[in-house]
Amino acid sequence: MGRPTTHGMIPWQDAESKGNFDKDTWELYDLANDFTEHDDLAAKNPQKLKEMQAAFMVEAKKYNVLPLDDRAVERFSTALTGRPTGALDGINQVTFYPGMVRLPEGSAPDLKNRSYKITASVDTNGPTSGILLTQGGLFSGYALRVVDGTPEFVYNWMKEEFTSIKSSEKLPNGKATIRFEFAYDGGGVGKGGTGTLYINDKKVGEGKIKQTVRNRFSFDETMDVGEDTGTPVMMDYNDKMPYAYSGKLEKVVIDLLPVPAAKVSEVQRAKRDGAKALALAN
Repeated sequence: MGRPTTHGMIPWQDAESKGNFDKDTWELYDLANDFTEHDDLAAKNPQKLKEMQAAFMVEAKKYNVLPLDDRAVERFSTALTGRPTGALDGINQVTFYPGMVRLPEGSAPDLKNRSYKITASVDTNGPTSGILLTQGGLFSGYALRVVDGTPEFVYNWMKEEFTSIKSSEKLPNGKATIRFEFAYDGGGVGKGGTGTLYINDKKVGEGKIKQTVRNRFSFDETMDVGEDTGTPVMMDYNDKMPYAYSGKLEKVVIDLLPVPAAKVSEVQRAKRDGAKALALAN
């Protein structure tokens, strides 16, 4: 016998549909003879249904699944679930060094729905290539990289829209800083903004990112420094993976600019409302 009930979002229903535990209808199927679960036997076998319900409660208590929680993507958010965010809680500047790879998105600085700066310090001798910082991957994410000595910031919006902001100049030999600044447009979540590239504080590139990922880049991609350990943000370096930076990368500093107080609740509400839609999109 199998499947107690259909709860929550069903693929052919609207993304905002949500079940109610108190109103769920329990179902009963003979999987030995009906593997497609076509014939609901609950009405014909009320006593067996009660036995299965009781068995479910025993196992649910045994494995600590009570109280039942049907939140989906929201459960990945430390802020929305009330879990402590750990070492980065309240910190707006973080310095990473080469070798920091596979940092889960929930533990990484959150660059979404705000302005920020990424500054990479390098030491080069001739043209270099590779990843300086990346988060996300093939289905959405970003990367600050160098291609044949030329810095570039690339942004992948849901594998639907790719933006490249490329420097007009190559890196000089010796020590240098590459800085990418993103000025968020505001006016809600998932909005666009202007990205600007600098080499040693000199502006060398600018571009518009029309829209940004509002909630989460991926369930399984991570943040990496100096290489890309997941899938590529842009397919043009897929055959070079992990595309480790060929020069000397000293460090990467991320600065998170404050989110206006009036926008904090708006961002949190949008994350809750868009959780299921995001799960489908990713």
